[in-house]
Amino acid sequence: MLQAFGHDKLSLLRSLQLLQYNHPAEGSKAALTIFLEADSETSLAATALLDRNAIASNPEAQARLDALLKPVVGKPAFIDLVERLSLTGFEKEMLDFILAQPDAPESITAAKLLAANRDGTTALLEKSGAKSAIALVNVLGRVGDRASVAVLNTAFWKIKDNAVRAAMISALALTGEGGRAILKWQKEGKLPDDLKAGAALALSRSTDAGLRDQASKELPVPAALGAESFPPLPELMKLKGDTSKGSMAFMAAGCAGCHQVKGQFINFGPDLSVIGNKLSKDGLFTAVLYPSAAVEHSFNGVTITTKAGAQMVGYIISDTHEELTLKIAGGAQQVVKKNVITKRDETKQSLMPPGLAAGIGPQGLADLVAWLQTLK
Repeated sequence: MLQAFGHDKLSLLRSLQLLQYNHPAEGSKAALTIFLEADSETSLAATALLDRNAIASNPEAQARLDALLKPVVGKPAFIDLVERLSLTGFEKEMLDFILAQPDAPESITAAKLLAANRDGTTALLEKSGAKSAIALVNVLGRVGDRASVAVLNTAFWKIKDNAVRAAMISALALTGEGGRAILKWQKEGKLPDDLKAGAALALSRSTDAGLRDQASKELPVPAALGAESFPPLPELMKLKGDTSKGSMAFMAAGCAGCHQVKGQFINFGPDLSVIGNKLSKDGLFTAVLYPSAAVEHSFNGVTITTKAGAQMVGYIISDTHEELTLKIAGGAQQVVKKNVITKRDETKQSLMPPGLAAGIGPQGLADLVAWLQTLK
């Protein structure tokens, strides 16, 4: 049959798709033949005409599918196939795709497919490292359907990593259902104190006006340390920043930070430049005013203890199989071999000191944010 159509196999598939409406059995049989015998591109196209059972019940077809999947793993076509054929057992491959291409529309599809298995995805979040878990959580938040909210709601109580839990709060706040779950935890006294500021900020940005109003009463945004007299965040964001003055505000904010912290935390203020290429304008304002609530810029720190008894405090800028690279006090980098680490403690607070904005005022903050945005 394939020979009769020469190289125009894709046209044949389009014809079969039309014929299947009136002759489903014959059309499916022809599509299966093409799937088994055609070149890889045509075989993958033929999967659109086959259901999962037609492949799963046929060992030859299953072997063919496995062979076809190998070259497309990590590509959008792979996610399309998993969705179209309702394939199971590819959770790791879908997570890897999300980590590699978090902004791709197929990542939303992949996260939605994962969320359909609540218990399985909860377990996946539990066993993933913080970086991977946060990436998946962020995409689940963008899915925003009931299944993804259920996963986040369930996993929140099983995961202990503070940065991951904070990311879950932000993701839940993107939907009305998730936001109301946060307020329910607050009402019942279950919402952890160290996550309340982040939850309040996230809910204050909700697109659900009713949820924002309810949150303003039950979980109001706290005044930022040293900025109690500043106007509300929406008004701050309306101020026009002067980028030419922003670098001076940056240095002033850094010096302000030096006077508000002690010991090894000194001088973390100037590392604000690291986050300039990561956050939106809203996120930058939040990061400076509420550093411990704005966990997305990865300033949550760690304390590393080595076999020699030395301790280093900083935040991780690189984590490989063999070593960690920390940004430590004063902006220096410290490489630590993992085989000498005996203890690694995550801090619950950002190493960027609070109160940086107090030293530069509202307009200085607007200038600083405008300058930081030029670093993107």
